[in-house]
Amino acid sequence: MARPPASSDELTVLAVLLGSDRPLDGADIAATAGRGLAAVYPPLIGLEQRGWIRSQWDSAVRPDGPRRRTYRADVEQLAAVHVQVAPIRPAPVQAPRRRPWYLPGWA
Repeated sequence: MARPPASSDELTVLAVLLGSDRPLDGADIAATAGRGLAAVYPPLIGLEQRGWIRSQWDSAVRPDGPRRRTYRADVEQLAAVHVQVAPIRPAPVQAPRRRPWYLPGWA
């Protein structure tokens, strides 16, 4: 199994790709995530090297600039992780106790 995404930028990029029904280029990912290009490309490279996403060069000829590299989440990799992680149940989280309004200083 591939090493999991490690940074919040990697998780953000992966979430954007999972939420899309088409391959996205770096500028689209940055715009959707609300981050700059400098915060998007290092996570894209890392996620691709570890097998979480796949990329390919866009085959369309663009009159406004060079070809673009598009990225897509690797569904097979994500399905394999889901099968391995699904049996693990997280411990229930208890809500923190609140201080009653009538007891100042109670922790």
